[in-house]
Amino acid sequence: LWDQLPSPLTAEAAASGIRAIQADESFARRLEERLPKGAMVFQLPVMPYPEFPPIQKMQDYEHFRPYLHTENLRYSYGNTKGRGDESWQNEVAALSPGPMIATLESYGFSALYLNRKGFKDGAGSLVQAIKQVGKPVIAESSDLIAFQLELARNPVLPQATTFKFGTGFYHEERNPTTRWSWSSGNAQLIVKSKSTALGELTFRIRTLKKRHVWLVFAGERYLILDPAKLDAEIRIQLPLTLENNIINFETDTLAELPGNGDPRELAFSLENVEVKLEPN
Repeated sequence: LWDQLPSPLTAEAAASGIRAIQADESFARRLEERLPKGAMVFQLPVMPYPEFPPIQKMQDYEHFRPYLHTENLRYSYGNTKGRGDESWQNEVAALSPGPMIATLESYGFSALYLNRKGFKDGAGSLVQAIKQVGKPVIAESSDLIAFQLELARNPVLPQATTFKFGTGFYHEERNPTTRWSWSSGNAQLIVKSKSTALGELTFRIRTLKKRHVWLVFAGERYLILDPAKLDAEIRIQLPLTLENNIINFETDTLAELPGNGDPRELAFSLENVEVKLEPN
């Protein structure tokens, strides 16, 4: 018991916890009262799920807070990371406030929710920008704020093309601005398209040691990195099909230890992989 049970809370800590829960309950009640049943709420900052380091002062899983106190709302947080079907959220979050709000409304969102703890300036500048666009505050607490959006009559789905790092890649890693995966040599990226389409594949490739790297797909071979540089921004169009599209990456130099204590042998990494589709 001594080893496993947490230290007893002080009266002050217990009271502080009760106040925080009551504030969340009040915030969630106002949110649910102002929004229609089944309304969708987009949450910022975008935080991968599960298991992710803090974003500023916002801790992992904090976006679950409104889930605990509402019954009829739906939230954007909770997509399992690394599959690509959540990448549209990062694209939306990267927009300026006006286009971001217009995009969210076109997707059918009824509210925009901010956790101030996840922003360097406490979301002060973003809050002011959203107010200038004309969106009213419908719920607010010391660290949470929500704005009402105009629900589109005919909402459209975000463009989502799933992908995963296949054979030859280590698990995906992330920080608040970058998603990447290192390879151990030749490797595969697997893209699943919802239609036969021309896909625009974008990413940044990095390597620790000068090397050639080729992208091989549909009988074509593209040189995407040569020994003259250690990184490059890549944008390439590929004819995708409804099947799993296997994109191969080949290199002519062996992987090596990075020398920073990481026990993995690393060849090259792909950062912020995105696939956008244009139907043929």
